[in-house]
Amino acid sequence: MGLITELTLRLAGIPEATSTLMCSFNDIGVATAAVMKALQFGLCLNRIELADAMQMAAINAHGGIDLLEAPTLWIELAGSAATVADDAKVLRDLVRNADAGRIEAARNAEDAAALWRIRHSALYAARALRPGIKGISTDVCVRVSALPTCIEGIRSVVRTTAIQAPLMGHVGDGNFHIVLLFHPEDPTESAEAQKITSAMIDLTLSLGGTSTGEHGVGLGKKAYMEVEHGPALDLMCDSKRCIGPANIMNSGKIFDL
Repeated sequence: MGLITELTLRLAGIPEATSTLMCSFNDIGVATAAVMKALQFGLCLNRIELADAMQMAAINAHGGIDLLEAPTLWIELAGSAATVADDAKVLRDLVRNADAGRIEAARNAEDAAALWRIRHSALYAARALRPGIKGISTDVCVRVSALPTCIEGIRSVVRTTAIQAPLMGHVGDGNFHIVLLFHPEDPTESAEAQKITSAMIDLTLSLGGTSTGEHGVGLGKKAYMEVEHGPALDLMCDSKRCIGPANIMNSGKIFDL
């Protein structure tokens, strides 16, 4: 809605120490419950990433590696050396008690970088499940305590379709993504992809979440803004009319004037 004329940059120091774990679980609900416990323990968590079994299978096929094809968490702790060491022990006990099938702890910075490269390859690996089909990435965000319900609800909808939809997410803040691998010119596949997207958003809103954390902010989720924001959307429209009566700034994004 405007032009940036000045930026203020805030610098953050590099943590004294970090520790990275990659943990596999038999069930995605157990994995997300482990995330909640880790947050409740007040550990010095810096990153928590999730991939489901389909995503891990895609990573194996794409990278020629042999990881467990099961729901997987990548967790990074960051802080002082003493705090990280203590919290890492607590975290390992926590995931063991959650029946983690495999726990791989990085021994040094090189090991940690290798574990995070696996996570960073996820989108490319997902798209490689259907070569030539780019698909779309979509996401929602809920409070962390609602993650198990939301993820299982979406997975149950996906299972009623023929769409491949690997799941990954930044679950430390309740944000998760699915990659919908469908051919946009196939009416059946397009309808099933839309069914998944609509169900994902409806369930998320019913749980008090938001229809988007990153994807589809301006156009893809526009149809759901009134349901999510109610009368507040009218206030947003009025504000935009006051600031830009000619409607030339991001015209058609988020709402129509």
